[in-house]
Amino acid sequence: MTSGLRASHVLDFAFDRSVGGATAAFLTGLARAELVGSRDSHGRVTVPPVDGGDIVRVADTGVVRAWSWVAEPDPRHPLGTPFAFALIQLDGADTSLLHVVDVESEDALLVGLRVRADWRTERRGSVLDLRAFVPGSAGPAPASCEPPEPLRVADERPVSYVFEPGIVLSEFYRSLAQRRIEGGRCANCNDVYVPPHERCPACGSGPMVIVPVADTGTVVSFTVVHVPVAGFDADVPFAWARIMLDGADVPIPHVLGEVDLDRVFVGQRVEAVWSAHADDAASWEAIRHFSPVMPA
Repeated sequence: MTSGLRASHVLDFAFDRSVGGATAAFLTGLARAELVGSRDSHGRVTVPPVDGGDIVRVADTGVVRAWSWVAEPDPRHPLGTPFAFALIQLDGADTSLLHVVDVESEDALLVGLRVRADWRTERRGSVLDLRAFVPGSAGPAPASCEPPEPLRVADERPVSYVFEPGIVLSEFYRSLAQRRIEGGRCANCNDVYVPPHERCPACGSGPMVIVPVADTGTVVSFTVVHVPVAGFDADVPFAWARIMLDGADVPIPHVLGEVDLDRVFVGQRVEAVWSAHADDAASWEAIRHFSPVMPA
C-alpha cells in the first residue's frame, strides 16, 4: 500500500497585549532591573506579585530551592547552553520564583546555593530582561531603564504540529506534483469531488473512484483581498476565487493571477498556471494560481 505523506508545520501567532495591576507592576520593575512582590494581610510576600496585596520590592539575590537540569537546550529555551530551571527564593520573599540558573555543569548546583540576577543591558518589561541567575551574592547595579508607557507586552505563541492527510489525499497531492488534478467520483450519486475523499461527503458511500479532472474551469464566485495574509506570498490586492474545474461538481478555492481585478467576473474561464518547481511540490503550491484563458 502506498504510504501517506507527512509534513511538519509551525503556526506562529505574534501579538501585543496590554497589562495592568500586579502584572504591570512586576514587568515595570523588570524593565528597571528591580524585582517586586505582593504582601498579603498576613505579611507573606509572593513573587511574582498577585492582585489584592501591597506591592513591595524584594532583592534580586536569593537561594536555589530546587532545580531541573536541561542538558540539551532546544531553540525555544532561553539559553543556548546547558542550564537549569530552578525555584529561587529571593531575599525578602516567602515563595519561590521559577527562572533559569546559568552554571557550567549540574555539579555546581545544590539546594541553598546563593545566586544573583544577571540583568540584560537593554530591557523592555519582560521576564527575559533577567537573562539568568548566576552564582554569587551581589552584582553591579545595572543602568536605569524606563519601560514604555503604556506598558505593552510582546507575546508569541508558536504551535508545532504534523499534518498527515491520509492515503487518499496523499495520492491527490502526489498527482499535483505530476501536474495532474484528480477527483473522486461517488459510485452512488455520481458527483465528482476535488480533492477526492475516502467516502462521499454527501451520501457516505465509498470508496470513491479516482478520475482525472481538467486544470481548466469556471469562476463561480470571487472576492478581492486588500489585507496581507500572514504566510501567503502575494501582493495585495489580489483575487481569491471558487473555481469549478471541468469534470468536477464541487468548486475549489484558489488565487487568481495575471488578471485585471476590475475585469474578474463570475463565469470567467480560467486555467491553472503550474509552478516551475511543481515536480517537488506535493501540495496545492504546485499550482501557482489560475489565470484567464486567452481567446484562441
